[in-house]
Amino acid sequence: MTIRSKLVACLLLWFTAHAVADAPDTLETAAAEMHTKVFAASGMLRKCAEAAPKSSAVFHADMASWQRRDAKAIQRAEEIWRDMEATVPQTAEERVQDALEFDRLWATVTDVPGGNAAAVIEQRCTRYFFALANGVWRTRRPEIYRLLER
Repeated sequence: MTIRSKLVACLLLWFTAHAVADAPDTLETAAAEMHTKVFAASGMLRKCAEAAPKSSAVFHADMASWQRRDAKAIQRAEEIWRDMEATVPQTAEERVQDALEFDRLWATVTDVPGGNAAAVIEQRCTRYFFALANGVWRTRRPEIYRLLER
């Protein structure tokens, strides 16, 4: 599975109540999934802060809380990801495609019918970062944490 398809799955999990992903069966797969979650969360932080600047401090605080809480798993995933990248580097075209895919997904998040789009987007961002800070990924994907925190 490419990082692009993992990114799609990652973001869809946030906004789909009943989405279920396959459990990772290797340390590398778990690392790739965590790397994708970090990539997606960083993109969401940037976009949400732009879309709802008054709530930016809350988004940043929740992101920092998640990064502190899950530091061991995130750090190990990033170390493994760097090792994988050293072996088979992601091409510039793949990085561009990942960014474009994120932008397309963000467009679906911000596609709000009616006249209250800003408030709905802010609410979605608030829920996203609240869930992140409160361990949604550890709850939904405990097998990733088991592999990365051994």
